[in-house]
This record gives sequence, structure tokens and C-alpha cells, in this order.
Amino acid sequence: MISTVLAAISTALGIFLSLKGCGQGDLEAENLRAQLSSYEPVLETAYLDITGDIYSLTRSPDSVKVNSDHFFLDYKILNNELTSGSDAGLFVFNDSDLITHTVYLMIENKGKAAANDIEIAVNKCTINMSISISEDPAAGELDYAALIESAAGRQTPASIKLPINLQPGNGYLVPILVSARPPVYNGPAPNWHVISKSVVLPKTIRFKSSISGKAVSSPVRKMRSPVRLAEGVEIRG
Repeated sequence: MISTVLAAISTALGIFLSLKGCGQGDLEAENLRAQLSSYEPVLETAYLDITGDIYSLTRSPDSVKVNSDHFFLDYKILNNELTSGSDAGLFVFNDSDLITHTVYLMIENKGKAAANDIEIAVNKCTINMSISISEDPAAGELDYAALIESAAGRQTPASIKLPINLQPGNGYLVPILVSARPPVYNGPAPNWHVISKSVVLPKTIRFKSSISGKAVSSPVRKMRSPVRLAEGVEIRG
């Protein structure tokens, strides 16, 4: 893996140096720019919805057996109030049929070079009481962010800077909320309860290419209805 990355970086640097000697409107320069773009970092995002939290998942008896399904266990996790292990930041619920879930924004580098200075623009929502959202498939796809924002007591624009540069093939997890819902259900769709007193809604992700120094900014995809990925793990868009 390391040798492959180094070879890609070496090739990209060769293209970059060749590009410096070309004129702006040069056809060769355009071809070199197209080649260089294929070696740039590419960040992709998704939402992991994990029963309990990722720490309980690592203690699962089958975590080693199905490690291929839990590829993200090697990713670093941003420490915030949702990773403290304390219930102080959660609303109490009395329904014994509900279990907690932690939702993480997963950021992965699918390109061939490191992404540097990664920063996520977010809307930090303070929640005054737990939010219940009906996930009835008949209602169509929900705008989860809009529903949470409409119920928030206070909203503050903020930014989260990742403490590392993201190498090719690597990823990072940012906890954004804690929810609760039934473990198994039949019949009417259950309510999805947001129970964390603070919710972080990602809006835009920004980073710099380690190859060209180019600054990139793109919107973060929205949460969607959950789709099962593995035991205890779902993807929400």
C-alpha cells in the first residue's frame, strides 16, 4: 500500500514539474493538468449509524470474524462531547424497547494523494428536548437536517478542523448525534428519537491537495433513510 502511494506521488510530482515549464494555453499543459487531476485527493462522505457506539462494536464477540464488514474500525475518531461516555449530554428515555445509536460522519480519501488542512463547516444545534421523527417509508425521503434544525433551540455556525492530514485509503469519523429506536420492528414504522442535547450537522468540507496545493470545497451529502451495512451498522446516505 505504502509503495503504491509513493509511486503515485512520485508520478504526480513529475507531472507537476513538467507542467511548470509549459505555457498557459499550451496543449501539452492541458494534457498534463488532466493527468495531474487523476492523482489529486478525493474525499467522500457517508453517515455511519452504529448500535451503541463504535467502542461497543469493537468489543463485540464477532468483531474479528466480520472485520471486513467493519473496515472503519481502524479509522481515528474525533473526540467531542458525544465520545465522553457520559449520559449527561443525553435526554433520558423510559421506553425499554429502545436502544441507543451513535451516528458518525465518515470521511474517506479515495484519491491518490493526501488531503491536508481538512475543515468541516457545521451547524451546531442545541436541542432542548428529544426529537421524534417518524421514518414511515410511505412518506418518502426525509430531510433529516431540516427536521432537526426546525426543532433546535439554538443554532451556531462553527467549523471542525481534523487534527490529521488524510492519506489515500484512510478515513476519519466525526460523531454528530446520538439517537434511540427499537432494535427490531414489524408493522408501522418506528419513530427515530434524537436524544443528544447537541447535534452537529455537517454542511461543507474543505481541504488542500498535497500535490498541487489546490483548495477544494464541496457540500457534504445529507443524511438519508438507514440501509443495513453489517450487524449493528447502518449507512444513512
